[in-house]
Amino acid sequence: MKTKFIISILFLLNAILSFAQVDSVKKKKELIISKWQIGINVNTVEPLSDAGFDYNALSQRIFVNGHKNDKSYSLGLNLAYNINKSCVIRLAGKLTNYKIKETRDEREFSPRGNDYGLDSIDVTQSMYSISPGILWNINYNKLSFYGGFQLCYKHYSPINAYTSSTTIADSNNVAWSRQTFEQSEPGGFSIGAGPVVGFYVFVLKGFSIGAEFSTAYSYYKTGGEITTKKTNILPVYLDGGTYISIQTYQGFKFSSMLATINMSISF
Repeated sequence: MKTKFIISILFLLNAILSFAQVDSVKKKKELIISKWQIGINVNTVEPLSDAGFDYNALSQRIFVNGHKNDKSYSLGLNLAYNINKSCVIRLAGKLTNYKIKETRDEREFSPRGNDYGLDSIDVTQSMYSISPGILWNINYNKLSFYGGFQLCYKHYSPINAYTSSTTIADSNNVAWSRQTFEQSEPGGFSIGAGPVVGFYVFVLKGFSIGAEFSTAYSYYKTGGEITTKKTNILPVYLDGGTYISIQTYQGFKFSSMLATINMSISF
């Protein structure tokens, strides 16, 4: 928390300095800025834990020695309007798809001769965000630095998980127990505000690439009833069933520091 607070203060100073230097920059050779700018971007993926989700809580076992395969991604779209050469209003949207798989083979850390387990959990979820903001530029030749502030609203879809747990006899390598768990937990939302800083370079007329960094202090309300459907595959005589548990998060916190790579067209 302390580190994120300090970084936010630095962002704030950057934005203030950018605004304060507008008049002095006018005396330099400036880049001719078009009125509109539209861009696509690739973003770092915000951790699920930022919103209070713990995907291991959806598993029937704690994967102490598990192997994580994360194929999550985050893509976005920006639309900006240049009020003048130094001030921009922007609307940013983002889609984040979480696709996480974790596996565990107990033979990797258990003595041989014992029965061992093979476990896996697959987690999926989507998050949508929209962020209106105001930015101030410092433009020189083909390079532009900017800093500002943005509001941020995020909507989290339900988080779904599929867990498989199999126990195998080491003596004959035959499975004697296997259960699956299909689970769903409600999503939620967050709303907050924070600083953003970045830069972009015009590599061609009307086409630029750049990067930015952002964080936000937000109120989160996520989670609820976790519905679990258990199926016993082995032994077949054991009963399955549906169970309900509770996992919620509600409170204020800083999001993780997020990085973005932008490609934009101005017109």
